[in-house]
Parts: sequence; structure tokens; C-alpha cells
Amino acid sequence: MAVTFYEYTGSPVYSGDGRKLSAIRQGEIDWSDIDALYLELFPAAVGGIPQLPALCPGSSVLRVSGVKFEPLFSDAQIASTTGTGIANPINQYDCCKVTVNYKTLSYDQANPSTDQILTRRVSIGGQFMTIPNTGLKWDDGDCADITNPDILAAKFIGTIDHEITFHRVPSIPWATLRSLIGKTNSAAFEGAAVETLLFEGVSLQQTVTAGGAEPWQMTCKFKERNVDGNNSITWNHFFDPDPNQGKWRKVVTQNGGAKVYPTGDFNNLL
Repeated sequence: MAVTFYEYTGSPVYSGDGRKLSAIRQGEIDWSDIDALYLELFPAAVGGIPQLPALCPGSSVLRVSGVKFEPLFSDAQIASTTGTGIANPINQYDCCKVTVNYKTLSYDQANPSTDQILTRRVSIGGQFMTIPNTGLKWDDGDCADITNPDILAAKFIGTIDHEITFHRVPSIPWATLRSLIGKTNSAAFEGAAVETLLFEGVSLQQTVTAGGAEPWQMTCKFKERNVDGNNSITWNHFFDPDPNQGKWRKVVTQNGGAKVYPTGDFNNLL
């Protein structure tokens, strides 16, 4: 159950510049709720995996960076004292003034296991595909067929390589990885249209220290096909060089009409 936080008028206060944003909230809670509120702001690790600090209410970027608890009034009645006025075991108060500081997280590239959750890397390039001369002809006056077998055309096929690295993975989803390897996306994923993204594989890394095994780092690799900017040409399309066709056509197997590249739900990787 969430701790009741009585926010002061004039709170929160935001400040920032072009690089970062911060906020300060002030309010009151019951003195007995200090521990509970702290655990709300800084959740305990789950399965040995550190959790992110709490978000500032109403914000998707500001997270708790620090908190201060203090008596609402320094001379407020002390609830736990001995007859001599000495606290036993510690001063207790009815109300607590709370100051919560929020800021945008600064990810530590040198120590991703501490701060980073997910890293994306994209590279754009391509590869050459040879087109047989049976589907070509000379583009000159007589538009004659190309009969010399040594003359081939190389077509540049655009590709976009995607790498998604998941940090602090507690266990590897082996069944999911094995079921998706070599498949294409059944739905739009990472901005790629259906069946244009091929799951090429995954690399895994785990560090084991004297204190035990750390969480895994898992990098999933995808290759997106981009033929002349046409996202309707998928991995299941192949170029037909037949003189009467000369175009990209979708292919299925003769036995059962199965796709050459079956599809899978890549969202299961998340």
C-alpha cells in the first residue's frame, strides 16, 4: 500500500537546461512511514537485479536521486522518552517533513551493469546481389537481349542491422531464442515492416566474481531488408529474372506452401 504523502503548496519545483531536468517535492508523512516510503522510492533488488528508483509522479523521465527525512518541528513532542527526557531508543515524532529530489538518469557507459537497462545500435549498409543476364537486356537503340554469359549485373540490396542489448538479464530465455532464430517479424518491430526483419542470432556474456554470478548481458541481432526503400519486399521475396517477369516475387515451398522464412513474435524477446 502506498504511503500517504501530503504535498505542500508550491511543490514541486522544476529546474533544468538543455541537457538535464530536475525537480524537488516537499510534503509530510507519518513518522512511522519513513521506511515504507524509502522502499517505494528506492525499490529493493528483485532476483539480485537492481531496480530503478521511482519515477516522479506525472513524469516519464525524472527519477528519485535522493531523499531527506526530518522532524516537522524541531521542538515537537517526542513520543518515545524516559522519565528523565532521554530518548529511548531514539526520538520519535508524529509527523515527518520529506524532501524528495528527482533528476534525469545519467547512464554510466563504463559500468552498464549498474545503470543501463537496454542499449540499441543500428548500422545501415547492404550487400550486392547478382542478377542473371536472362532477365536483362541492353538499354540502347535495339534493346537487344544480353547473350554473353560473362555479363552479369550486381544489384545493391540495402540492409539495416539492428542490435538490441539487454543488460542485467537474470536468466536466458533459451526456448524463446531457439524458437525465433532464423525467423522474420510477424508484426512491426523496431520500425521494420512485417517480414522485413530477420532474427540473425544472439551473443551472451556473463561475469562470475568471487561473490557469485552476475546477471547476463544479451545482445540480439537483426537484419532488416530494404530494397529501394520499398518495405513491401520482404525476406520471403526473391528476384525472378525471367524475361516475362523481371521483378521481386513472393516464394513459398512446393510442399505445403510454407514460407521460406517463417514468422515469429519478436516481442517475446522483451
